Amino acid sequence: MFEQHRVVADQDSLRSFDLAVPAGDGLVLYGGTLSEGKVELPSPTPRRVVGVPGEAETRLVYVPRHRCEVFDLRLRFGKKGPPEVLVLDGAFERDIADPGYRGRTLQPDAAGEVHVQFRHLTPGLVYGARWADQP
Repeated sequence: MFEQHRVVADQDSLRSFDLAVPAGDGLVLYGGTLSEGKVELPSPTPRRVVGVPGEAETRLVYVPRHRCEVFDLRLRFGKKGPPEVLVLDGAFERDIADPGYRGRTLQPDAAGEVHVQFRHLTPGLVYGARWADQP
């Protein structure tokens, strides 16, 4: 089984991050090395902006290619986050940007965080969240 993930740093000088893989499993194809459940980066990373400047919507989605029991998504926006986040739970790929899609909405908590957990994901469907960019 092969899955590909893109990691975006949300802080300057990130040198490593935890990766939940069973001992002895997992392989980093490029951009770092796997050591005891951590990915060690070859050099500290600069902070990167998630999303494309000027986009009206930003999102974080996962489309499993294989059976997945649990996807635990935690988003941290801080104090200037969006007023609400639209949950994409078993949606079609066309629904990611469809303004007519009606999923459930969540409001960030007092710390500007949203937590949603998906269970028994169906391969090929979309799981995640989208939100309107704040000016």
